[in-house]
Amino acid sequence: MKKRIYLPIEIQNREFDVRLDLAAKMLAKDWEVILGRFNDVVNLAHELGGGVLFYKAHSDSVIEKKLMPAKKAGTRLVCLDEEGLIFPSSQWYLRHRIGTGEFLDQIDAIFTWGPLQHNILASTFPQISTKLHMTGNARIHPSPRSKDRKRDVILINTNFGPANLSKTIRETYIEMVEKQRTETGLEDRRFLESRQEYYGALIEHYVAFIRDLATQNSQRGKPFKIVLRPHPIEDMLFWEDAMFDLDVKVETKRPTTAFFPSCHCMIHTGCTTAIEGFMAGVPVLRYNPIYPQNNTQESIIPNAISQDITNASQVFDISPKERDVAESLSDYIYFGEDSPSNIQADIIDNLDVTMGKPVPNMGSVDAFSDHLDVLQSKYIATYPQMAKRFLESKTFAKRRAQLHRWPLLAKRDLKSRSPRPVTVKKVKPQVFLLQN
Repeated sequence: MKKRIYLPIEIQNREFDVRLDLAAKMLAKDWEVILGRFNDVVNLAHELGGGVLFYKAHSDSVIEKKLMPAKKAGTRLVCLDEEGLIFPSSQWYLRHRIGTGEFLDQIDAIFTWGPLQHNILASTFPQISTKLHMTGNARIHPSPRSKDRKRDVILINTNFGPANLSKTIRETYIEMVEKQRTETGLEDRRFLESRQEYYGALIEHYVAFIRDLATQNSQRGKPFKIVLRPHPIEDMLFWEDAMFDLDVKVETKRPTTAFFPSCHCMIHTGCTTAIEGFMAGVPVLRYNPIYPQNNTQESIIPNAISQDITNASQVFDISPKERDVAESLSDYIYFGEDSPSNIQADIIDNLDVTMGKPVPNMGSVDAFSDHLDVLQSKYIATYPQMAKRFLESKTFAKRRAQLHRWPLLAKRDLKSRSPRPVTVKKVKPQVFLLQN
């Protein structure tokens, strides 16, 4: 049997290509890879045991509730906090993303984005310093930008989950956050309430701003395509309703990075994707009319690399500026000679790993159910207005929201987007075994 790594993906458009890149590195080291929908892969690591589980967070509650069952089944644990780059302060990060740190020693390797996060963890929890590895994140990397590509897209990236939570999450924003923590107090609840209020006010300004932007674009003869990309945790139907009479495309299928080559600019407020755009040479604009740049609700990093704008008219005259990526972000992001995926793969390959149970084949009932699920989802994604007439409204809304977070995968998606030739087998609905 080969060594095995489990790669759960929470948000497909954010993590799929990055996890495929790491999968290719592990396949090159003669491992096998189980990759797919988030909780299904985590549960499979618990059921089969052995190997290594790569997870996207390492707070007290995550380790205790999500990861320890797999650990007890003999699975090694490695983590990279996907939210470990963007946070208002070190105190906020420790309180909201870590907790007391009592379970951190259960993690076999912790990958960090760069010096800031690494030093916070090393100084606060010196007992785990040997398990910390500064690798960077493959999501964020400098890339050259073609000078002859037409730049006719204005990309608006929203991240207003606290005030616009997806209907598939059957709880309030505060309930969702508190459930993820080991303990919460009155101070935490007040902060979360203020966060909801902040984003509630901001989203109203954004709706008005985008309407003005679309109107001015029409008056100028529509020189730009306006694409609105809600965060996957948001209710996309809110944005579709708010933009229904405008020439604005609410995009949910393609990742934000797909628009970078043709971007005139990207507009955001305190969003990690702004850093991805900056690294790709996209002019990054911050629109926030209600708070100054140093407010406690946002991280300083994406705002510091952005040009502030106060009205829609300024968007049309923005031009690219020369950028020094290393100088701008080296305190926060590790830029090594090797890629983050290569560094991580080497560290994982050196772990002392046990073998788990054999990977099962997907049963015929599951296969048929998955096939119907894929067909329905493609129908909804391709013909939304027609689907809305045939499906009960709540069913339609729920499926659209689910597809926003997880557009269903087929084996051909993994084969066509994998950096190396790969054999793909289905293990469960939306869970795949990758082998050489």
